[in-house]
Amino acid sequence: AFRANPPSAAESNRTLPTSGSTLRETGEVIPWHLSLVRDRTLELRLKQALRQLEDDESVTTGLTSLQMILNRDEDSFVRIEGDAVPAGAQQWVARILSGLPPETLKLYQTLYGREAERALQDALKTNDPHEMGRVIRRFYHTPAGFAAADWLATREMDQAAYLSAAAYWQRLLKDPIHQQHVRPIHQLKIAFCWERAGNSLLAQHWLQQAGDV
Repeated sequence: AFRANPPSAAESNRTLPTSGSTLRETGEVIPWHLSLVRDRTLELRLKQALRQLEDDESVTTGLTSLQMILNRDEDSFVRIEGDAVPAGAQQWVARILSGLPPETLKLYQTLYGREAERALQDALKTNDPHEMGRVIRRFYHTPAGFAAADWLATREMDQAAYLSAAAYWQRLLKDPIHQQHVRPIHQLKIAFCWERAGNSLLAQHWLQQAGDV
């Protein structure tokens, strides 16, 4: 049966406060995460979707619920299965989709691939990086999501934002779900960006990867 691993503490700390505790008016020290505003309705939807993914007859319904969370313009904190560190609901969904069995991921891409491609084409017509970012947030786990991230990375490279560009490609090129889309040109681009960003070791690594393809 499908089981989702929670976002790691390192992942969650990218978007959560770093303070280890907070003070009530009484001076009592409490863990900072207990004072966060959590979206309980969203937590229930996410938990229900996880259960549905374990039931062959409800997988499509579960995937639909997950996509509805990704489609939200604003994210909210949730805490699942008693995890010590809360995380954003959309961060949770991305982690769940990345861990789907191949057949379930294929179903997800069948359900949302065309919608993702339409959103990508609309963003390309306007050359709007904000809209391209929305495509990544909503449809990262589709071919259109890969294309959108590659577009943004190339734009960053063209504007000499080499570290930002390398970060986009680093995520894409190391993600198992996108391996079939990786080409030597992507590896050469990230090598160039790492070199310009001052990281010769990573540049050499990706040059070697390009040569091994």
